[in-house]
Amino acid sequence: MLQHYFGILVIVTFAKLHDALGQCRESTYSVYGHSLSRHVISTSSVSSLSECVMMCSDDFRCKSLNFRLKGKSCDLNNADRHTHPEDYGPKEGSVYMDISRNNEFKSCAEIHQEWPQVESGYYWVKIGNRDAQVYCDMENHGGGWTLVVSISSKNNDHLQRKANNCFNSILCVPFAEKNIIARKLSDEDIHKLAQTEGTFRIDMWDVNNGNKISVFYQIPSGPENLNSSCGYGSCPRIIISYFHPYQWETNSCTSIDVGYHIPNGCHRVFEGKDDNECGNSRWKSSRMASTRALYGMPCPENHKTDSRGIYKNRDGMLYVK
Repeated sequence: MLQHYFGILVIVTFAKLHDALGQCRESTYSVYGHSLSRHVISTSSVSSLSECVMMCSDDFRCKSLNFRLKGKSCDLNNADRHTHPEDYGPKEGSVYMDISRNNEFKSCAEIHQEWPQVESGYYWVKIGNRDAQVYCDMENHGGGWTLVVSISSKNNDHLQRKANNCFNSILCVPFAEKNIIARKLSDEDIHKLAQTEGTFRIDMWDVNNGNKISVFYQIPSGPENLNSSCGYGSCPRIIISYFHPYQWETNSCTSIDVGYHIPNGCHRVFEGKDDNECGNSRWKSSRMASTRALYGMPCPENHKTDSRGIYKNRDGMLYVK
């Protein structure tokens, strides 16, 4: 009898929700006697399930909710049973509901544009046809930067995870080398995320003195031409800035619409010098000597100089906007 009553309550509540959900253009799916744990971003006292749904609709971070009939409390979750099925299960007296949005954000830049006061942290975005949880820097250099690559040259696991925003272990994978923690989205993902500005930002931390370096890059032919594994003269032409607001640089015989070409050898994408195409000595960007984000010599065949493309003893992160 009690379960029958709760079933009627949920059906009646859905009738009350119809107009609200139509206005917010949300699709929902609820299950009585279940909940999602470990992903609650806020808990509030509410008067009804419909109020809980509206609260979730008004918070772009909310992917699902738990409504507890006794006490009428509302949990907003930043994940759902599809993304984290291991955290979904039976819970007496609770109603679980998915909130599938039609207005999904496609990058941190879109979130920041809509919610300029939002804090940095992990957010869900729609990359192509899939949902992905990414780290967003909403505070530095205008905000709205999506973290796409993060590696550490340190061997201290705690420091690696802190530097790489890897406290959430599901977002991080072991790098190719032992004791390196890393995260990386695919080049295809990066192409989709780079449609707001098409700007790549590399942050480097000197582990010896704690100094932070930020360098910015663009690919004049379009961010979709990024190839993170390019090298040996095959990288797309780029331009570079050591400042925000940007002050774009290229070599002396081209324009920022063309950009400079990465040199041959072990040099890789985002190197700060060209391939001597202007006929003089090899052009170097204005601050490459003192503010150099990349080591520029990732040569696996030469272990003495190989540094995975970053300065030795520095932690690095690549953002895109």
